[in-house]
Amino acid sequence: MSNITFADCGGPFELTAAHTISSWESQPTTGAEAAVTAFLQQWPQLYTGKRVLHVGVGNCSLPAALADDLAAYVGLTISLPEKRLFEEKFAATEHMRVLLTNKYDPRDYSRIEGFFDLIIDVNLKSFACCEKHFNQLIALCNERLKSGATLITAESGVLWGWPGNTKMAYTPGARLDPSLAEDRVLGLDGLERLSRSFGLDLTCVVPAIRDAPDAMDKLWLLRKA
Repeated sequence: MSNITFADCGGPFELTAAHTISSWESQPTTGAEAAVTAFLQQWPQLYTGKRVLHVGVGNCSLPAALADDLAAYVGLTISLPEKRLFEEKFAATEHMRVLLTNKYDPRDYSRIEGFFDLIIDVNLKSFACCEKHFNQLIALCNERLKSGATLITAESGVLWGWPGNTKMAYTPGARLDPSLAEDRVLGLDGLERLSRSFGLDLTCVVPAIRDAPDAMDKLWLLRKA
């Protein structure tokens, strides 16, 4: 029954106050985001002078680490506290902007302007409302990646599915039944199928994080030919 329910949430649905409150803006940087930052700092050619789309701005540590070298940064969040923190930190930075946007709502995609050299989303499917809107998100990412561009995700996010914790911001239309968490797990097999479906080269990397061995997370890079 859960797979039938998860196939299509019946939406997309509007963001409400219940969907726009989180605590990620006040939390330490996650291991996945720390891994992405460390990896990019080891390979600055992936972001220097580039346009970056970052899905889930969190506590803003990742954009802060890259800001000085980017041509443009577009961050997405459904959290008003995250958006306010971002706008405070980058108020005087014209090339940095954030959108209050549900990544699983295709009605918002026209607000995400242009093409990108790098897309970062450490939880591609983990909070998905349904399979239909997850697939539309992936199609958007593939469409907006420039030739030779890269999408980065984290293994921790690939292996995890949200069980419906309403104490954090959550995707409008997402069922809160904990049994649906399994349907939100992309899995390594799903990631490989996704890469084949869109003709993306899939590579796994393990960045070295100085003085933080417990924060290391494998990253998966999907590169567009």
